[in-house]
Amino acid sequence: MGMKTVLIVDESTAMRQLLSFALKDAGYWVVSAATKEDAVDTLDGSKIEMVIIGLNEKKEGMAFIKEVRSKTEYRSTPIVVLTGDSRERKSRRAVKIGESALIMKPFTPKQLIDVVRQFSRSGI
Repeated sequence: MGMKTVLIVDESTAMRQLLSFALKDAGYWVVSAATKEDAVDTLDGSKIEMVIIGLNEKKEGMAFIKEVRSKTEYRSTPIVVLTGDSRERKSRRAVKIGESALIMKPFTPKQLIDVVRQFSRSGI
């Protein structure tokens, strides 16, 4: 069994590095993108087992999730949304359009890995 590949999408270099470090430390292969456009380019049939997205711009993030879901090979790929917006928990709009899980900022690397592992079908 090979390593699971996780795509990280976040405009913040520091956040991408934090996520990447935590995931690599836990045994995952990481691909990252600073923009939704770069992330869509990455989702070109590549074997991506999970997407983690920082939703700074809500509308753009929602559009990205819809785009991922429109691609047959990623229709059931888990999408974890990171947000600092406490209202997001109440709205739950993202879940309706295909988000798999929501992580509230701030979070610890352990919290992140626990959520990621929930979706690793075979575990690592």
